[in-house]
Amino acid sequence: MKKTFLITICALFAGLASSIRAQQPHEPAASPGPGLRTGVALNWLPLNNTAYVATDINGVKYDFAQILKQGKKVIIDFSTVWCAPCMQVHKSGVLTEFYNRYAQGSADGKAMAFWVEAQGASIEKLQGQNEHKYDWTEGGAFPVPIISDAAASGQLLGIPLLSRVPTLVVIGSDGYYADITTKPELVTLQYLVDAMDMAYGAGEPPKVVLGDMTCVNDFEIYPRAQVRTPVGVATYKWTFEGGTPQTYQGSDPTVTFAQPGEYKMTIEVTDEEGRTTTNTATVTVKPKQDVDRFPYSYPVGEGSLDYNWRSTDADGDGYGWLSAQDFFLQFGNFRYVIDKLAASTPNFLCSWSYMPVQMDYDMSYKAQILSADNYLISPKVTIPADAPNPQFGFKMKSYEASALDECAVLVSTGGFKPADFTQELRPLSATASDDWEQVTLSLAPYKGKTIYLAIRHKSTDKSGLLIDDIEVRLDGLVGIQTPAAELQLTQIGAQVRLWGAPVSSVSVLSLSGTALATYTPGSSNNVTLSLSHLPAGTYILQVMLPDHTTRSFKVVKP
Repeated sequence: MKKTFLITICALFAGLASSIRAQQPHEPAASPGPGLRTGVALNWLPLNNTAYVATDINGVKYDFAQILKQGKKVIIDFSTVWCAPCMQVHKSGVLTEFYNRYAQGSADGKAMAFWVEAQGASIEKLQGQNEHKYDWTEGGAFPVPIISDAAASGQLLGIPLLSRVPTLVVIGSDGYYADITTKPELVTLQYLVDAMDMAYGAGEPPKVVLGDMTCVNDFEIYPRAQVRTPVGVATYKWTFEGGTPQTYQGSDPTVTFAQPGEYKMTIEVTDEEGRTTTNTATVTVKPKQDVDRFPYSYPVGEGSLDYNWRSTDADGDGYGWLSAQDFFLQFGNFRYVIDKLAASTPNFLCSWSYMPVQMDYDMSYKAQILSADNYLISPKVTIPADAPNPQFGFKMKSYEASALDECAVLVSTGGFKPADFTQELRPLSATASDDWEQVTLSLAPYKGKTIYLAIRHKSTDKSGLLIDDIEVRLDGLVGIQTPAAELQLTQIGAQVRLWGAPVSSVSVLSLSGTALATYTPGSSNNVTLSLSHLPAGTYILQVMLPDHTTRSFKVVKP
């Protein structure tokens, strides 16, 4: 079962450099640069141990328990001397600037910054006897304390690095930390300042994160804010411009909007010591679109859950159906995980009974046990009375082939609340396979009726249920006939993905037509290429399809 994926951190730092991988190098970005995305709720976890006294390479000791007791926040860059992306972050000077402006080098010193060599490299290696011949001490001028201790993260602080460096973390004075690792070029001064501001410091008001939402009119939504304070919350006060209700007191409002438009929602949180934080976000309300034209398909594309579909968290644990992009990208740039798991589109929907809370690049993870009861509810569907063979279909799989999640397909001929779904088409369980399974169900009993369809994931401590390629057809050809394949391109940084149709070969050309590289994936319909070896500039991708026709795309290497 998936518990075998919980990895032992200290084993990663047994001196084997191959057990820790570096992120791919990128061009450095200038400070202060972009910060954390607005509305991002970091995953805060308690330190296993704060009784850690570190000694830097100059013999100075740092008592972490005392540092936190003083109300300070901590930024740590866990790196290794052989890691090129670690060197990129180091050379950018961002950590030095943070140290001088906000940490030990500043007048108020409200934070502390440390650079930790995660494998305990010798002073000689730190001073330049390494693969890059790079002096991490900068001739003794690097002001940030350097701690070379292989046990610092996993054994002592309890911060798992898994197998990724650099790993950046922020620690609040409440003893909770968050992994803020991102692409090296996105590690800017503003990024570190935003992360520090999201950590809790002694005497500060509650930390409140509230994200923007998109919905359709007359659909209930369930706004939730991430609120953190060690002294407890006394009151929650919500205001919804244009919503029903317009005000609400409590942590878990339910609200509807009658008319399309953009509206402000505001939350005011007061802790038990009288400190208050106010945060505002935008609700974008779009006109709902019922299903009355066929064939209807919902191939889960880029972005979040389609706003005409709704996720209902019936068990109230705060988690429902999410797009894979929204879920996996919280761990950093995990687009490759999505690419590996996706069926035929660059995304899919997921609901968890054993939800990853920490994840490595090789998909090893730690998870939280949930008792999932989540409804994925369709828009209103009207089945014509003369439909020859109406069917509902989708692809499904378990995240873990050895832990099979259960679900059921339900029908409502009334409303779209969970209690309205009284008719079950079929209970389902994902098969023990890494492949996607096609599910096809007859809607013949509902000819001439208007219905809602729901995929209900009800499972405990298993894995996660993945859904893609949802269809409603009238001709009985769900999962058999699909629209003609169309080759599409997605690019994130220097990573380019071709998907949607088989690809025989890809040539990278300069704008003058000179061939720079050729790839032969062998008729794969999911091809990922890296342009990281190319200089910054514009290039042409010439793609050969199995029928010997070609498609061309212009791409920009940042």
